[in-house]
Amino acid sequence: MYRMIEAAAACVRHSAPKRPRMVQVLRALDNDGGHVMDLTNGVKVGQSTAFNPCQYPPSQIQRFQQMAFSIEGNSSEVDETPNKPLTRTMESKF
Repeated sequence: MYRMIEAAAACVRHSAPKRPRMVQVLRALDNDGGHVMDLTNGVKVGQSTAFNPCQYPPSQIQRFQQMAFSIEGNSSEVDETPNKPLTRTMESKF
């Protein structure tokens, strides 16, 4: 399972040149306990130069965190207005 998580994280890197090719991902996941293929392309955890948290204002980072970590029901839609705090409205699937 660790290899699947590592492969998924490598595939969604912000910098496209740092993402592994699908052949690399397939080989890493298809490997039966032999040599584990490196999907990091030289990127160490927490040392990405493609993302600089200082380029985003704290209010925007808080909104991203709220959207990413709030868990409310199965289906939701973000309703955002300029001067109101971020709210979520529920939609029924039926």
